[in-house]
Amino acid sequence: MNIKTFALGPLWTNGYLVSDRNGAAIFIDPAAETPVIMDWIKSNSLILKAVLLTHGHVDHVAGLDDNSFSDALNGEIYLNHGDSEMVTNPPKGLARSFGFNFNGISSFKGMKDGDELSFGDIRVKVIATPGHTEGSVCLLIREGEGESVLFSGDTLFAQSVGRTDLPGGDTNALNSSLKKLALLPPELTVYPGHGPSTTIFNEMRKNPFWPR
Repeated sequence: MNIKTFALGPLWTNGYLVSDRNGAAIFIDPAAETPVIMDWIKSNSLILKAVLLTHGHVDHVAGLDDNSFSDALNGEIYLNHGDSEMVTNPPKGLARSFGFNFNGISSFKGMKDGDELSFGDIRVKVIATPGHTEGSVCLLIREGEGESVLFSGDTLFAQSVGRTDLPGGDTNALNSSLKKLALLPPELTVYPGHGPSTTIFNEMRKNPFWPR
């Protein structure tokens, strides 16, 4: 499994292009600058199968305003319904607060806790992790029967967690979500929505917000 990280937009959101050995690809959290993403996809002969959104805040979804990018997906955009208003009604996703010019999208496919999705040889298990937003999810992804990695959005960062003081945030819910992540294998690599990658083991040792 190949993972290409793009630091996108004014908040340097991590967008991830995940592809299998046959060229099937998904993109996680297209914050902005989709021509750069599309150029990479074309130059590496990849086929974009879907976009998966870890949550609906504008700094993770604004790239969907690029019609050439969204049209290439044929409607294959996935989001937990808990954050639906954030992408269909942009002010709910803090577009104006963060200075984004995002017009929103009209439709998407829902994903919920426990869903298992396949795109080529890419296997995705959805883990609902509310707290940063009501509809936040983490994505446990592997190629075929290979080792999994976790894309945590803004639920979990290296030595930190997502803020809960924005609309839809809930500290108690986030704490419960972290307890769920604490059950994952310690060696699991974590790719967050901002900042460097980490592992579950590192967060067990160093994250002051980790459940004890």
